[in-house]
Amino acid sequence: MKKDDNRIVVIVTAAVFILVTAVIYILDILMPKNFNNNYALSFGNENSKIKVFIFEDFKCKNCKKLSYHFTPVIKENYLDSDKINYNILPLSFVCGSKTIANAAFAVYQLNKNEFFNFLKKVSYEELESKEDIFKIVKELNGINFEIFKELVNKEVFNEYLDQNFSKAKEIMKKNFKVPAIYINGYLIDEENFSNVIEEYLAMDKKNESF
Repeated sequence: MKKDDNRIVVIVTAAVFILVTAVIYILDILMPKNFNNNYALSFGNENSKIKVFIFEDFKCKNCKKLSYHFTPVIKENYLDSDKINYNILPLSFVCGSKTIANAAFAVYQLNKNEFFNFLKKVSYEELESKEDIFKIVKELNGINFEIFKELVNKEVFNEYLDQNFSKAKEIMKKNFKVPAIYINGYLIDEENFSNVIEEYLAMDKKNESF
């Protein structure tokens, strides 16, 4: 009898553990994530209720595709018209990406208006050395190249990259991936981006009419 009782206790305990774990996992998916954009490259309307955060590594193949094909469309449709707030959180875990990430921060700080030109070029070209990046930046407008070069060579923004990586792991946990796109704290697929944005814009417009 005691063996049966012990077996029941073990089964019930295991079932409760599985149930609690499942609930925690589901809640983690359903609950919006909190972002701090201190180390983000931020564009568009800072006062917009629609906040987009994207984790990406500029050497990651899928991230490069997103930056080259997807980001320009988002810029044209939503950023140039100040409809959304768009934040890129650069990461650096792919071999050789730290230099590009530092360069991205440097371009953003020295001339934010040239950032998307920089992003498109580094996403399209195969960069084999630091000199390849320098060559791209020399062609941009309004960038003090000597200051840019110093920032990149000293890897001034490594702390930002570390903070972003910690944030990415905190948010995604075992489901870590890049690129990862969040709209108002919710993870969405690239294919659904425009639909979700349009839904939020429609909701805002409806709320304004009341």
